[in-house]
Amino acid sequence: MQLQRGQKIKLVDLTSLLQITVGLVANIPSGMTIDISCFGIDAQDKLSDDRYFIFYNQKNSPCGSLTSLGSQAGDNEQFQIDLAKLPATIRKLVFTMTIDGQGSMSQLQQSYLRLLENEREIARFSFTGADFDAEKAIMVGELYFKDVWRFAAVGQGFNGGLSALLKHFGGEEATSEENVEAVIQPPPADIIGKLGENISKGFSALVGRMTEKTATPKPTVETSVTTTAVPKKAKLVSLEKQIEKEAPHLVNLAKTLMVSLEKKNLQDIVASVVLVLDASGSMSRQYEKGDVQLVVDKVVPLALHFDDDGKLETWAFAKKQKQLSAVTLKNVKDYVKREWGGWSSWMYHLNAYSNNEPVVMRDIISTFRVSKLPVYVIFISDGGVGYDDQIEKLLVESSHYPIFWQFVGLGGSNYGILERFDKMRGRKVDNCNFFALDDIKRISDKELYDRLLNEFPQWLIEAKKVGVLR
Repeated sequence: MQLQRGQKIKLVDLTSLLQITVGLVANIPSGMTIDISCFGIDAQDKLSDDRYFIFYNQKNSPCGSLTSLGSQAGDNEQFQIDLAKLPATIRKLVFTMTIDGQGSMSQLQQSYLRLLENEREIARFSFTGADFDAEKAIMVGELYFKDVWRFAAVGQGFNGGLSALLKHFGGEEATSEENVEAVIQPPPADIIGKLGENISKGFSALVGRMTEKTATPKPTVETSVTTTAVPKKAKLVSLEKQIEKEAPHLVNLAKTLMVSLEKKNLQDIVASVVLVLDASGSMSRQYEKGDVQLVVDKVVPLALHFDDDGKLETWAFAKKQKQLSAVTLKNVKDYVKREWGGWSSWMYHLNAYSNNEPVVMRDIISTFRVSKLPVYVIFISDGGVGYDDQIEKLLVESSHYPIFWQFVGLGGSNYGILERFDKMRGRKVDNCNFFALDDIKRISDKELYDRLLNEFPQWLIEAKKVGVLR
C-alpha cells in the first residue's frame, strides 16, 4: 500500500501481527550524512524515558521491544518493533531523519519509510526533497496507540535539527553543556551495566551534539503562516499585564499556556479562535457545576495569545444555534451566567431537547471560509451525536477552507463520528481532532493545553503546503 503525506491507518488493516519492521531510506548527495532514529514517546508526547530513544549509539530498548538492525535489505536503517513488549508508558514511536553537518532536506532524492511483516512490505510512504526547504530534520512517520495501534505518514520538517526534535518531544533547549547534561541524563549505573557501555557513549554523543549548537538561535518548527511582528517576550509580558489588570484569576492559566505554546512552537502564530458550546438539555449538569465556565476561562488566554483583537468568538447550539457576544477579559467572569440571559436562557431559546451540530458548523464555515488567518475552532459537546453523515460532509467541505476543528467531549458519551476521524476520506487535509474528558476539573491545565494543541501545528504545516493557507 502506498501512503500519502498525512494519511493515517490502523495497523490491523495492514497486518494481524504486533511484531513488524520499519525500514527507512534517505537518498542523499555524496558527502552528506543523515542519522536515522526512533523516539519512544509517552501519552503526553514526551520523551520521558531516554532508554527508549534508539539511535546509532543505543541500539536496543531495555525490554527488547525496539531494536536497531542497521542497514538491511536495501534500507539505510531498519528497526525491529515488538509492540506487545512495549511498556504501557510508551504510546508512540516516532521515526526521524537528522542531518549531521552541512546540507538540507531539500537535497533529498527519492526516499521512503516502509513497514514490513516477516520481510514482506505491507505499506510505504515515499517523499523527496521537493517536500522540504532548508530543514535539517524530518519526523517521517509514527506508530501510535489510539484505541488500537495505528500508523501516520507525517513528513514534518524541522529547521533546528536534533535540537528542535528534542524540544518538540518535551526536552529543553540547552544554553550550556552543564544545562544539557541536567536535561538529558544517562540511565542509572545499574541499567548501564546491564545494557553495556554503548548507552553511556550514546548519551555523551547526544550531549556533545547539542552543546555544539548552543550558539545558534532557538529552533522553531517551520509553519510558514502569518506571525505577529511583536517580539514574543514583549508580547508575553504585555499579555500577562493585561490579564493581571482585567482578569487576575486567569494569570496562572496564561503562564501555563505559554509552556505548551513554546513546546509546540506556536508562540508566534496569529489565528482566529472560536469556541462552540453545547447548550442541549443533557449539558445542564455541566453548566450547574461550573464546568462550562471553566472551559471558557481556560480557552480565553489561548484566544488572547493567538488573536490580536483580544476576542474569543463564541457560539451556542442545541437544535438551533446562535452567535453570542465575543468573550473578552472584560466579560469573561461569569460569562455563561450573564451572556444573553445566561445558559438556561440559551437552552430555552435554542430548543434544548436535541443537539444539531451541523447547523452551527454551517454558520461557522460561512463566517470564516474566506478568512485570511487560520481559524482554530474548539467545539465542546457531551455527546449524543446523531448527524454523522452531515458532519462528515461539512468536515470534508471545510478541509478546503482555513478552519481546524478541535472537538472536545465533556463528561458524556456516544460521540459518533467524532471518534472515527481516522476513517474519514475525501478531505484535502486532515482538519480535525477529538478527545474526551470525563471531568475537566481532574485534568491539569498543562495536560489540557497540550491536548488542545496536539494536532493544530501539523495542520498549519499541511494546510500551507496544499494551499489552504496563504
